Amino acid sequence: LGIAAFAGIIMLILQSDKDTLWVNLRREAQDYYKRGELDKASEKFLDAGKLARELYGDEDPKYLDTLEKLAWINEEQGKYATARRLFKKVKGLTPEDEMRFKAAQILAYTPVSQLKNLQSQNITKGPETALKAGIKELEKYVGPTD
Repeated sequence: LGIAAFAGIIMLILQSDKDTLWVNLRREAQDYYKRGELDKASEKFLDAGKLARELYGDEDPKYLDTLEKLAWINEEQGKYATARRLFKKVKGLTPEDEMRFKAAQILAYTPVSQLKNLQSQNITKGPETALKAGIKELEKYVGPTD
C-alpha cells in the first residue's frame, strides 16, 4: 500500500507540473497576442493545444478553448480555411454549418465597395443587408460579443 500511495503522489506532482506548463504556454501566447506578434502567439497556442489534448483529451474545455483562441488568430491573419477547420472542431460544425460559416466570413470581410458592386448586379439587396446577414450568421457560431 505504501508504494502505491507514493506512486500516486508522484503522479499528482507530475500532473501538476504539466498543468503549470499548459498555463504558462497559454499565458505566453496571450502576451504575444497582446503585443501583436500573431505568428508567435499562434505557435504558443498550438503548443498549448497539443499539451492540453495530451493532458485532458479531445473533449475537455481547456483543449477546445485553446483551439478556439488559435482559430481566432488564424482568422485575424487571413488564414480563413485553417480558422474554419479549427472552428469546425471546436463548435462541431456540420458540413452545412461549415458552408454557412465560409459564406459569413466572405460577407464579413468583403469591402463595402465590392458589396455595392454586388448590389448593382442585383445579387444582394444592398451592402448593409449583406453585412448584417454575414454578421448574424457569424454570431450563430461565435457568439454575439466576439
